[in-house]
Amino acid sequence: MDIDNAEIGRTRRLTRWGGPVDAASGLRPRRGSGARAGAAMIGGNEISLPSRWRRSSDPEHGVLVTARSPQTGASGVLPLIRLEIEPVHSTLQQWREDDLGATATRRTAFELHDKDDDELHGWEVAYRRFGFRRGDDELVCEQWAWLVDGVGFTLTCTVGRADYPDYCDLFEAVADTFEPG
Repeated sequence: MDIDNAEIGRTRRLTRWGGPVDAASGLRPRRGSGARAGAAMIGGNEISLPSRWRRSSDPEHGVLVTARSPQTGASGVLPLIRLEIEPVHSTLQQWREDDLGATATRRTAFELHDKDDDELHGWEVAYRRFGFRRGDDELVCEQWAWLVDGVGFTLTCTVGRADYPDYCDLFEAVADTFEPG
């Protein structure tokens, strides 16, 4: 299950965020540091999610919001966006390395595709993109993580591998709207 940047269509880097988003997504590019169209406050944190996606939450278990697409992609996999929160007692890099290691042991055919530590709108952020198999489905996850005063936020976007090119800009736009509270 190799995914390379040529297949995806471009190298994903945090510094490229902020471009136009497909009008069907219901998201707009970030507009400075003020309020954004379609933004919602979730547990004191601001994020914009596709308007037609079903939302749920489970704050008792650290899930601030889960958004599910109303339809599956061509791969048959239902795209998913999830924002989680947890206490963290290490650095951002160590937390993400530990989490990635644990994720790799729980996933079949895990493969790390991209890893980048950078800054987004003044916040240090760790980006990871990886693939794995669940049953017969080949999946791609993009993860962005922020650590603010000992509180870790992880935004995970999951889609079928074949559908990734159709959703990567949407996932990037959602991450671009997140504002830790």
